[in-house]
Amino acid sequence: MDWYHEQGIWDQVSPREQAFLLDPNSLSPEDWNRLRWRQEAEWTLLWIVGKVDELGLPTRQCDTRRLCDELIPALGSDIEPFLASSKLRPPGVLLAEVDRHYDLWCQYCRICRTQSHLVPIDLQPSVLFQREYAFEWLSFGGPWDDVQCDA
Repeated sequence: MDWYHEQGIWDQVSPREQAFLLDPNSLSPEDWNRLRWRQEAEWTLLWIVGKVDELGLPTRQCDTRRLCDELIPALGSDIEPFLASSKLRPPGVLLAEVDRHYDLWCQYCRICRTQSHLVPIDLQPSVLFQREYAFEWLSFGGPWDDVQCDA
């Protein structure tokens, strides 16, 4: 928590993330699982600012080792070089990827309701959901913990 305060970003840490940092035992198993999967949303946000080359199809989980060891600032380090080297992708590229993932999410939800046996076997629904979560937050803003992924 001290590091977040030193970097001046504690106010950007979501309430659920703050609860975890203040008392990891206060989280339910569901909240723990939700936080673990947020790495996929984080990977998407890193793609948005040019730190990840491509997202590809949601058929595999992100490279957690690379995420922690190479892409995000190390705990205790200065975040300014990371922020300075981040570059938002062009609007057309962002919109195309937002549309692609929204379409995939809607199709997945529709198929699950009517013909779940048709869901592609290699699709990782949790990866797709987390990507859609990040794109919904980017598109509509609002509190990170309260993003809705409607389809």
